[in-house]
Amino acid sequence: MKKITDLQFVTFVLAGDIFPLLCLKGGISVMTAVGFAAGTVVQFLLAVPLIILSETSISKSRPMKIFYSLCLVIWGGLFISMLWDTSAVIYIPGENKGIYGKLLIAAITAAVCVYISSEGIKAVSRASFIAGVCGIICLTVAVVSCLSGGEWKNLLRAETERNIFSEITHGLALSGGTACFTILLNETETHRLKRTISYFTVKASVSAVVLIIAAVTAGGIMMITKFPVITAAQLSQPFQSQRIDALFLIVFAVFAVFSLSAQMVTARHILNNAIPEKILFFLLPAAMLTAGLILSSFRPGQGITAVFTVITLLAAPADILIRRRSKREA
Repeated sequence: MKKITDLQFVTFVLAGDIFPLLCLKGGISVMTAVGFAAGTVVQFLLAVPLIILSETSISKSRPMKIFYSLCLVIWGGLFISMLWDTSAVIYIPGENKGIYGKLLIAAITAAVCVYISSEGIKAVSRASFIAGVCGIICLTVAVVSCLSGGEWKNLLRAETERNIFSEITHGLALSGGTACFTILLNETETHRLKRTISYFTVKASVSAVVLIIAAVTAGGIMMITKFPVITAAQLSQPFQSQRIDALFLIVFAVFAVFSLSAQMVTARHILNNAIPEKILFFLLPAAMLTAGLILSSFRPGQGITAVFTVITLLAAPADILIRRRSKREA
């Protein structure tokens, strides 16, 4: 991964974390921001073994290739399921046509992702930097709106039924960039610690800002809104006669595409030598669409998804230790 700069690494992986954050359900409070920050610290600590064990593992181990490919497909399916869920508050053409409309939108999104991912990780990482710039612009406008006209007393009004442990679990459950982070860091020969610190610092900072803005903007109606971050974006009004609806829709669409593209191109990267490229071209989008259909009907609980995130971070270093022990015994 020498061809990817540290900044491109961060924006590439972060796409899988930002989109679930935009689709977040349930109440948001100050405790939510604290819980998500604590969850990020937990992830950093779990990533320490991967930083220390500098041996590339995933590309050499068939079980790891299979495991992380499944992780990426599952997260791709979760992103598609989240996209369908948000159609309740965001107008997506064709969504009102039932399952066929959902499949059509998902197929179009997947087709765009296939085209983007066909250029390889280097090209997608460069493009993800542009997506990150779009996100920063939208976030800056939202911050200006919050500072100029936000009702900060809403922070006290904003309530959530979850305790701090549940919020930490919630943050871990929405960490959609974990598989991409583990795979790319596993193949990084230098600057592992720098990239890890940069990624988790940016993730914690962006999450905290988004959650606080959402609580300030939509705190008064938090208990009656299903998607608080989206509602906050729809209510933000930085200027007297201008809201940020259109800008948010652009950013939402960009991160929907890039979060799915990141999973797809990473899966193609680790499976490239095991499965012919032509088969992967059709197999990965079909697998993610299938996963999306299954997960939209049988959505796993936050606890299960949080455990899944933890296992994703620990699987690669565990494989390294097992293989080293096998070599010593041989």
